Amino acid sequence: MKKIALITNGQARYPTHEWLHGYRRYISDHNSDIDLYSFHCFGNFSQDQSYNVGEYNIFRLPRLSDFDGILLDLAPIPDHELKEEIIIRARRASVPVISLLDKVQNLYFSGIDNYHATCSLMEHLITEHGCTKLNYVGGIIGNYENQQRFLAYRDTLKKHGIDFEPDRIYELNYEVETGLKAFTVFQERGLLPEAFVCANDNIAAGVCLAAQEAGELDLSTGKLLPEVSESDIPNVYFFAPVHFREREIGYLVLENCDYLLTHQFLFETLNTFRTSIEALYGKLILRKKNRQLSQLYIHDSLTGLYNRMAYEKLALPVFNQYMKSKKTVGIMFIDADHLKYINDTFGHDMGNLAISSIASVIRQHCPANSVSMRYGGDEFVCVIPDYDQTQMQKLKQNLLDSLATLSRNSRMAFPIEASIGFVVADDSVFSLNDYINLADEKMYAEKKERKATRQ
Repeated sequence: MKKIALITNGQARYPTHEWLHGYRRYISDHNSDIDLYSFHCFGNFSQDQSYNVGEYNIFRLPRLSDFDGILLDLAPIPDHELKEEIIIRARRASVPVISLLDKVQNLYFSGIDNYHATCSLMEHLITEHGCTKLNYVGGIIGNYENQQRFLAYRDTLKKHGIDFEPDRIYELNYEVETGLKAFTVFQERGLLPEAFVCANDNIAAGVCLAAQEAGELDLSTGKLLPEVSESDIPNVYFFAPVHFREREIGYLVLENCDYLLTHQFLFETLNTFRTSIEALYGKLILRKKNRQLSQLYIHDSLTGLYNRMAYEKLALPVFNQYMKSKKTVGIMFIDADHLKYINDTFGHDMGNLAISSIASVIRQHCPANSVSMRYGGDEFVCVIPDYDQTQMQKLKQNLLDSLATLSRNSRMAFPIEASIGFVVADDSVFSLNDYINLADEKMYAEKKERKATRQ
């Protein structure tokens, strides 16, 4: 009996189910003597990295050289170091290795032509519907499938002479939350499109839910009666409501199920279903409330930016991740000018207005994947992944230009200005705090120079 190892992450994913079904169909059709050993976990389902590490340890259990072949389903794993570790172990096993959905050098590949499929989708939206403002909502940055879909999006825009706008891109993961967050981000930027191009169905569902909640999408229309085929016998269609308390969920249509009406079986069946739905709803609401409380804990109430608590929870993990991947991280330190003068002369309400105005400009220009924090009373720190010196300088200039425009148009009796310093982190020897201090020093030098210029 031959043995095949399947390394996969997240059994709730539709493709993971299909690997197992495909294996069973092949074994049945070819009468083959092959056992499948599936090593799977839920390592991408939690925000708790310690939990994820515990889940991923299952991949270190098998001695891969004991198998006759290996299937690697690594596409949904965001941890690049872990993926590389698994790939190296698979290569050392000296047996055939097939990578599913994700192209890996020197391994066999089985996957989908994501590029041309997305090109066809883009062509349809542009030529058939006349769309020129299209937003891309993608999965894990660096994931092969996501890269192919993004390239198709960008290349098709170029083919039709449509400007590529980086602000119309949002990438996180392949879950519903990505669609929900993307819609909110684009709405805040004032960049809601004519069409969303989503990397998968989960993301698209999230976008639709967020759009419906914002009143931008109506999903209420549809056919009431089910499609039925011609029949030689009369049929009875029974419509029953699905709800809990006053909350309407939908309805069930039962065909020729008269027997359910005997002995209150229909009532008991529907009641059990409703109870399960209500319990699930309560669980989801509790999870949402806990998430909201967590967000309140790390958000600044005045500016809407993250607060100092986000340093440990968000900024530091982002910094460490990119340093491990040997990618750059831009660190920007922003300090409000004239705040003491504004507070003393016009009152603290005006001082708060100046602070929130600067924060709004930061939100407008900093990328969606950055961590922008109100670091102190009048100080802000932005941790911006994958930004180089040129991008940071351009961002700084955009912030200063927007502040100047805001100050001119606000008709305030005081200017709304800020001093900005930045560094690009590219050496993991130094800590995030080291780089923040360096950016602070550059900001202070600029503030000192501007004061001297005014005098």
